Amino acid sequence: MLSVVIPAFDAEVTIGSAIQSAILAGATEVIVVDDGSTDRTSEIAFLAGATVVSQDNAGAAEARRRGVREVSGEFTVLLDADDELIPEGTLRSMELLAEHRDSPFACGTTVGIGRGGHRRKLSHWADGITVENLLARGHAPGPPAAFVWRTTALRAVLTDDPKPLWPRYAEDYEFLIRGALRGTVLEHQVPSCLYRWVGGKSSAGPEKSVRAAESIRLHYSRQISVPVSPRTDQAIRRMALSRRAAEFSRPRDAIRRAVFLGRGAFAEPAYVAGKVRSRMSRKRSDGVRRSLWNDMVADYRANRHDPKARFVLVLFRLSQAAMGNSRTRRLLFSPLEMSYRLLTEGLLGLEIRPKTSIGPGLSIYHGFGIVINDGAILGSRVQLRNGVTVGHRRIGGGVPRIGDDVNVGAGAIILGDIEIGHGAVIGAGSVVLTSVPAGDVVAGNPARSVRPGSVSFGKSEEEGIR
Repeated sequence: MLSVVIPAFDAEVTIGSAIQSAILAGATEVIVVDDGSTDRTSEIAFLAGATVVSQDNAGAAEARRRGVREVSGEFTVLLDADDELIPEGTLRSMELLAEHRDSPFACGTTVGIGRGGHRRKLSHWADGITVENLLARGHAPGPPAAFVWRTTALRAVLTDDPKPLWPRYAEDYEFLIRGALRGTVLEHQVPSCLYRWVGGKSSAGPEKSVRAAESIRLHYSRQISVPVSPRTDQAIRRMALSRRAAEFSRPRDAIRRAVFLGRGAFAEPAYVAGKVRSRMSRKRSDGVRRSLWNDMVADYRANRHDPKARFVLVLFRLSQAAMGNSRTRRLLFSPLEMSYRLLTEGLLGLEIRPKTSIGPGLSIYHGFGIVINDGAILGSRVQLRNGVTVGHRRIGGGVPRIGDDVNVGAGAIILGDIEIGHGAVIGAGSVVLTSVPAGDVVAGNPARSVRPGSVSFGKSEEEGIR
């Protein structure tokens, strides 16, 4: 009734325990697929009562497929050679599958075993497993042994469906999504497997390759009309505001094959190109006038006591709106940009070009000497003081990305491809060359984290020195 498939490579230390746990869980058939082991794995598995199938080393995913083709039971568990089944949870999964004939698999909870033998329950969902939250979460809710599959569904997912998008990478994640597309997925809270958990990282998740997992998530999200992951959506939103947006106005075949969205996220270039263009056009269709007015009002309110700052930011917003993303518009309004730069850089002594992406509510205190690279990205309600420089460390290098509510002291220098987290404080005269976490306070040359509240910007008790 229950078949257990165990792919194994050089697992002579743990394979005996894995087979014994499968037999105690009621398995009538245990198939060990020896994936080219160089030790006594096959011999120990045979002595423990398992059927041994040998193959040249082809990876765990291929070993699972080989084993699934051999099974004869109604239900199947894919057990890693260093994990163990828990009889109570496995039995509960089989009971649920017997009651719900349309379900492809049932899942129990997982107990992790650390290096010192310490056990703890790993994180688990309480709201059920659906294809939607599989796609939103971005990884499997447990190792393969936590799932008892209906053999027909597992065989269809692993052998009958098209080949995986990324062979040998994040396949656990992909075949769970394929299974969830086939029917109602069942879940219970009875522990089903012991998982050897090392370093806080589940080998069953797509962390082995974030690039592969992100592509899988995008592929199936489009297929069933589920929104992409928040990380990808945020990166695409930033991309539509940056200089890189111009890259996606070119034909698709001219776009680089690999588009990295930040923090390891990856997506298909054609997909990202369409999303960026769609977001740009949607922004224009929403009405540039309304967005421009809102930004100007926020800037005006953020600089209540500084008419010069208000004047500069009004000119900046108008020039930015006039230039737009079209080459024709840039050529048509180039005299306006030249006039803006002559006035701000030549007469007022600060350099903030219309191409720069700046959120609403920018505050400028004593703006003389401020220089912002036009590739930098500034969030909402950022505060800048005289002498601040934001740019690259070398020509063609990356530029900073500054979050919301960041407070930058006079004379601070922020250089390179770094991120300044939301609510961070940069002390006066600091030289920032590395990323700053959200809410942190840094000061010095080079800038280092200091105790919150220890940096003073010289504000008076009434309104501060501006």
